[in-house]
Amino acid sequence: MYNEKGQAFSVFNLLIAAVVSLAILGLLMSIMGGIGGIGGGTAPDKAAKNLIEDAFNSDFQEQYDDVTFTDKIKIRAVALEASSSILAEEVGFCISDELPEGLFEANDSYLEYTKDTKYDAKLMAYCGNSDGLSLDGVGEDLISSCDLGENVRCVIGVFRK
Repeated sequence: MYNEKGQAFSVFNLLIAAVVSLAILGLLMSIMGGIGGIGGGTAPDKAAKNLIEDAFNSDFQEQYDDVTFTDKIKIRAVALEASSSILAEEVGFCISDELPEGLFEANDSYLEYTKDTKYDAKLMAYCGNSDGLSLDGVGEDLISSCDLGENVRCVIGVFRK
């Protein structure tokens, strides 16, 4: 480092340090999943709330979002009721037949990811009108084993990404 005269040299060093530190920060944030789009899909509970509202407002149109499940996340019907125009008993949860056995658990009140590791998946919401819900032709090989109650108007399904 000879000839370090003048102010331009110190400004250039500062600029290099800032660029390197931002690159390191970006790398760490993407590893931790802190920046949307870099670290994986949307959080499943937030995505489900948005999807169910969109599907409810557009009968018989499937709504999809890429999500990342982590740490035994549950999507609960009562949480969807609190953030949308649908009642908890009108929501059903289904799991795609393509997904590995034991990865997800679903019943009439929640959909739960049962593992501790990250899993990228696709979440779908589909709503019918007040006359009821039919899953014929819905989803990408949706759910042949999906049991929905009589009052279900909307379904949240999880698929392989």
